[in-house]
Amino acid sequence: MHYVPFHVGDYEAATSHLTAVEDGIYLRLLRRYYTAEAPLPGDVLAVQRLVRAQAKDEKRAVVDMLQEFFHHGPDGWRHRRCDAEIAAYRDKQDRARASASARWKKSRCDADAVPTHADEAQPEDANALPTQCEGNANQEPITNSQEPRLEAFASGDISPAVVVASSDGQTKSKTGNRFPGEEQQQQLRRNGSVPANAADVAEAMFAEAGKP
Repeated sequence: MHYVPFHVGDYEAATSHLTAVEDGIYLRLLRRYYTAEAPLPGDVLAVQRLVRAQAKDEKRAVVDMLQEFFHHGPDGWRHRRCDAEIAAYRDKQDRARASASARWKKSRCDADAVPTHADEAQPEDANALPTQCEGNANQEPITNSQEPRLEAFASGDISPAVVVASSDGQTKSKTGNRFPGEEQQQQLRRNGSVPANAADVAEAMFAEAGKP
């Protein structure tokens, strides 16, 4: 025991008749009892050595204190008040140990019950979510590329209204009539521009149709 309550009133009431030597020997006996948490040895000479009683009055004080405040038993010299304090101390230790063990077990159970981040992310849920790459991988931006339109225009399959574009990039319908490639060539010849092939014819027509 590293600590023991010291009831000054009780002690003074019980030891007020003791001499200074007897009071000192009695306190040494109590300290030895609490330190060992066990009865004092049954042999008086052994007790005298434990409390360092060397002088004659000191040795006599050991015998008197044992006979007045202790009782001799099979396991040595016992003190009722010391036994009660030691029992209360051990009971307090046991309750504190049990409480700490219960808190430790509860905290461990709570920690085991908390799901981890890996548990929250289920594989089926993760696979069900489309990625941004999957949604946009096959999409191509809409451009104002002229190659497909020029070929169709040169062959006479579409009208000039499909290929004529405004300044804001939106197509405007000017006419619904088809413009055959032969007529286009004649018109270009009249303007002094003779294309080399059908694609050039369509490109020239596209430029001509886009004029205000």
